[in-house]
Amino acid sequence: ASTAAISSHSMVDEVSNSFFGRVNYSYGNRYHFDASLRTDGSSVFGRNARWGTFWPVGGMWNIKNEDFMLTADKVNDLRLRVSYGTTGNSGIGNYIAYGTIGTGPNYNGAAGTTIGNPANHDLTWETVTTANLGVTARLFNRASVEVDVYNRVTSNMLMDVPYSASTGYSSGWGNVGKLSNTGFELQASYDLVQRPDMLWTVYGNVAFNHNEIIELYNGIQEFVDGGTGLKYAVGHAVGEFTGVHFVRVDPRDGMPIWLDKNGNETKQYSDANENWLNMNYNADWSGGFGTSFTWKGFTASADFSWVGDRYMWLNEKFYTANLNFGSIGETRYEKRLLNMWQKPGDITDIPKAGTPFNFDSTVYSNAAFLRLKNVTLSYNVPEFLLDKTGFV
Repeated sequence: ASTAAISSHSMVDEVSNSFFGRVNYSYGNRYHFDASLRTDGSSVFGRNARWGTFWPVGGMWNIKNEDFMLTADKVNDLRLRVSYGTTGNSGIGNYIAYGTIGTGPNYNGAAGTTIGNPANHDLTWETVTTANLGVTARLFNRASVEVDVYNRVTSNMLMDVPYSASTGYSSGWGNVGKLSNTGFELQASYDLVQRPDMLWTVYGNVAFNHNEIIELYNGIQEFVDGGTGLKYAVGHAVGEFTGVHFVRVDPRDGMPIWLDKNGNETKQYSDANENWLNMNYNADWSGGFGTSFTWKGFTASADFSWVGDRYMWLNEKFYTANLNFGSIGETRYEKRLLNMWQKPGDITDIPKAGTPFNFDSTVYSNAAFLRLKNVTLSYNVPEFLLDKTGFV
């Protein structure tokens, strides 16, 4: 017997159009101005709002070329930069704004067709407005420094918004919320040794970024993601954790002490006492540093990277820090459990044996790190040797 194959076919079309203009002006190799205006259209958005207009402006002052800097021999380069403007984001899938048709067992177990995606004909561009102030300098022909301070606000954010179950859909895309990112970036390098056949440089960078939710959707002040359990609230950062705050172990009886909703100490654990923990899976601080040494064609370098305080929720602590789970010898416990409370007067953060395990703030771990990223050793073959090969 033969079985007929079910044929299938799919086709995806996406169209983008852009119109833009740009103006540059420079005066005396000291003052520079740049501005642009662009209008972008994309078929991924709804028919009512496919076009967006964006405009950045910026200027740069080359201070080193001013007359009053001519005698400043120690300053090799000094520039001040400032910019302000908007950019657009259309990073969503095709046909998100349309009420597309889907197939499946839609009625009484029988296959059929229905609207598989809720339409949003007003879906439009996400807009990022950025203000930036920067300084670039080169000093003593050895040290280089570049600093940028910024404030970036994202509005009309493209997000998958949860819908009421009565609509028949779990969620749909919309332009909701507003988020700010404020911070700075610093890069610096210094040549420890400068010789015709030797150069030794150290360098590093550090970045700080703090994000804050300015607005959610439909005027709500907070929202809990049912998929991840993370809470999003106006005035707080994306990725900020909530939970019951563990304080210490009472040295008198070995019982754990938590904070209640109002910040008062209690020995009664309750999920109703969940609060903000001042822990975030996004680190505010990050950076790196390294060194490079060159001598007669040989170059050796090492690069490190680091991330400041960021926290991770570790479900495995239920198994590794819970003496009520498994049996000794069968479970690999954390070594710190050897410091558990055993008698009145013991100062420790491990409650006495038999204490019920709770998913409080102790299940979060600091994931800050310092990492050696790359170590390289290279040799630059002299050009006169390559010329002798006749083909390199």
